[in-house]
Amino acid sequence: MSQIIIKSPNPDVIWNSWKQKASRRNIKLEKHYKTKGAVFSLDNITAAEYVKAVNKAVIVFYEEIYEAKPSSTNKVIKKGNVRSLQKEQFYEFKTVAVKSEWKGPEDVSYLNSIQQYSCTTCNGSGAITCSKCNGRKMITCSNCKGTTVGCKTCKSTGKTTIKISVIDQQNNKMNVEQTVPCPSCSGSKRIECYKCGGVGKVPCDSCQAEGSKRCKDCSGHGVLFKWVVQPVPFKAERNATPVILSTTKLSGFEKEMGAEIQNAIERVEGIALRDPYNELNQRFIEPSLGYYSKEVDKIVHETQKSWRNAEKNKDYTVKKPVYLFPLIVLDCETAKGKKFQVFSIGSERGYLVFGKI
Repeated sequence: MSQIIIKSPNPDVIWNSWKQKASRRNIKLEKHYKTKGAVFSLDNITAAEYVKAVNKAVIVFYEEIYEAKPSSTNKVIKKGNVRSLQKEQFYEFKTVAVKSEWKGPEDVSYLNSIQQYSCTTCNGSGAITCSKCNGRKMITCSNCKGTTVGCKTCKSTGKTTIKISVIDQQNNKMNVEQTVPCPSCSGSKRIECYKCGGVGKVPCDSCQAEGSKRCKDCSGHGVLFKWVVQPVPFKAERNATPVILSTTKLSGFEKEMGAEIQNAIERVEGIALRDPYNELNQRFIEPSLGYYSKEVDKIVHETQKSWRNAEKNKDYTVKKPVYLFPLIVLDCETAKGKKFQVFSIGSERGYLVFGKI
């Protein structure tokens, strides 16, 4: 059988320690325990008479360290046109930011870093020469290839035939063909192109006869921008928050217990878990505590979960060691029957007491 290392203080000792603490804090025990006609004395307030039940429980105590440091990430230069500039979210810092209150990204674009420079694609003009017409605004007509087109009426012969009526000496009437110049091309065999009117060129459809197009890189503005993206200037912060997990309700003493244990950790004896990965388990805890229950197992798993979550957040750590303390709960009554609880955290060699009527 494994040796039990941690032994809780006797309920009488706990009760007496609480009485002394209450008296030092000016809690008027006389109001609750004075017997009419008798001289009031702390010695007359006994555990045997006023402690109605004694229960054991367990608490886990650790400190969650929040430490925010200015980021060491290198700055990045970002570039873009006017449209990119309008889409970007910029930030301005007149002083350092508090990371715990910050709701934005950690790397941001700085307003005061914006610089404007001439677009190298269009040399600052905002436009580039049209590649289709080479800036001439006109292109060769695709229908006539820059010349005239063959006459379809005469099939490019320049001539056509007509029929004329002739009567011979015997009064026979007949039609005789007569060659004449083509009326469409006037005998030239070619006609003007319907598309270009004979000019041989048409307005460029790529640039709408402008000779140039809007520069895509700068969207026609002739300028581009660059700015710095770098970490938010966070204020260096470090806070240690005591965390208590218990197998029983603590009557609202969690905050007071956490603060007092934090200040007196060296004077309170408990089980120090310096390697939570390997020691936050029944095999390690039960021999020192003397027992292991479902309630203990539950807070052990909650502590493991908090530890894992802290490891995922670069700003949070769980300070080692994690402490597991035996907890004694005294269910008490005043002389007038008012119920309250007194708590003892630690072992008989070092413990703290809490309680309030």
